[in-house]
Amino acid sequence: MMKNAYGLGLLTVLFWSASVENTNHITNLIFMTPFISLIFIHTFLGEEIRLQTYAGLLLIISGIGMQKYGEIRKLNTLKNKSVKIQ
Repeated sequence: MMKNAYGLGLLTVLFWSASVENTNHITNLIFMTPFISLIFIHTFLGEEIRLQTYAGLLLIISGIGMQKYGEIRKLNTLKNKSVKIQ
């Protein structure tokens, strides 16, 4: 009985750690929600898209860009450190 409990605990931790590593892709999908809702609102309800909306979308795009830039920069520094160590 205890062996099964430890095994399940280990599997839980492994699955949890695997899911934590891939959260960046999910957060980028969450940032896509305003774009998708604007398309639906404009297409189905005929809502006018104003200048403030475009400014907000520009801020969202720049935030995603900064996040991606930070990820790439972090990966490059890790690669450079691993090359120097070897």
